[in-house]
Amino acid sequence: MDGDIVFYIHGDTIEYGGELFSAGELTADILNLSLEDYQRIQKNVRRMKNLTEQYERTQDREFWRKLNYQFMALRMRMMEFRVFQILLRDDSKFFNEARQYTEYRSSLPEEDLDYEDFSADQWVEMAEQVETTGQIPVPLLIFPGGRKTKWLYYRKQMNRYERYLGDVACFNPTIHNFIHFLISKLEHNSPENYAASLYQLYNDERLVEKLIVNPRSLEQPFYQKYDHCVVGYVPRELPDERFAIWVLCYQVRKMI
Repeated sequence: MDGDIVFYIHGDTIEYGGELFSAGELTADILNLSLEDYQRIQKNVRRMKNLTEQYERTQDREFWRKLNYQFMALRMRMMEFRVFQILLRDDSKFFNEARQYTEYRSSLPEEDLDYEDFSADQWVEMAEQVETTGQIPVPLLIFPGGRKTKWLYYRKQMNRYERYLGDVACFNPTIHNFIHFLISKLEHNSPENYAASLYQLYNDERLVEKLIVNPRSLEQPFYQKYDHCVVGYVPRELPDERFAIWVLCYQVRKMI
C-alpha cells in the first residue's frame, strides 16, 4: 500500500495497526470488492478529477468545497472494506478541517486565507491557541500554511487514495487468476500444495507475464520478484496476557 508497512506475525495471527487478524482475513475481505464496487468508486474518482481541474484552472474555492464532499464520499465507499477501515481511519480530522477551510470563503477575505508569511512567534501563538481553546486558526487547518501549501498537501492525500485503488485494481485480478488457473487445477488441496502453487506463480516467468496484473500507470510500481523486507523478533503480549516471540516485518510498499 502506501509508505512502509510494519506488521507482526505469531502463528496464524497478524497484528497490523494495533489490531489482530487471522492470516488471510484482510486478503479475503478486499477480494470481495467486486468489479461493480470498483466501477462505482471510480465514478467518485472521475468527479474528483473534474473538480480538481476546475479548481486549479479558476482558483474558485467553491470547486474545492465540492471536491471535498466527493472525497469524503469516496472515503465512505472505500471504508466498507476492512482493510480501508484501518488505512483511512485517521483521516476524519483532515476532512473536517478541509470542510472548515473551504467554507470560510464567505466570512474571510481571500488574502487572509492565502497568507502564510507568519513569524515563528506567530506560529507558536496559534499552536497555543489550539491547546487552550480547541479552536484551530485558519492557517493551521489541513496543513500549516496558506492556500498553495494546503492545496499541495490535499493533492498528496488524493494521490494516496488513488494509489490504494490502483493496488486493488492489480491485486484482485491477480489473485483471481491465481485461483482460477492454479489452485482450481490442483488434484489435492493442502497447505503444501497451495504454497507450491504460490511459489510457481511468483517464479515461473511465463505465469508472471500472463497472470500477474501490472498497473496501467508508469507512476505505480510494477511487479518485482522480491520485496525489501526487514525481519526481527520481538517479545509481545498475546490477547490472553501471555507473552510470545512475534516476527516483526518492516516492508517497503509494493502491493497490498
